[in-house]
Amino acid sequence: MRGLSNYREFSEQALERIDLIRHAQALGFRLAEVRDVVGAGTLMSDCSELRRKGERKLAEIEQEIQRLEAVKASLQRLLLACGGAAGCAVSARIVKLRPGR
Repeated sequence: MRGLSNYREFSEQALERIDLIRHAQALGFRLAEVRDVVGAGTLMSDCSELRRKGERKLAEIEQEIQRLEAVKASLQRLLLACGGAAGCAVSARIVKLRPGR
């Protein structure tokens, strides 16, 4: 529905639903997952199912954090090995590994 200014106008219930969806996305849930949590307009009434989905999402986030920590450690080692000096041994190895060389 559009008002006189041609802006969309939403009911209070629709605004609450949008707020819930945005909050779920901020917690890391994808839209498809939000759709599972938010049924036909109402929050899932089965708390145990909601808890399972939340625990699963938490486990995924913890795995991603571990992966990112490993990437961070590798990058830190690379930076230490490079040291910023010209003729860095690490960059020389990377150049050797590039295709077409």
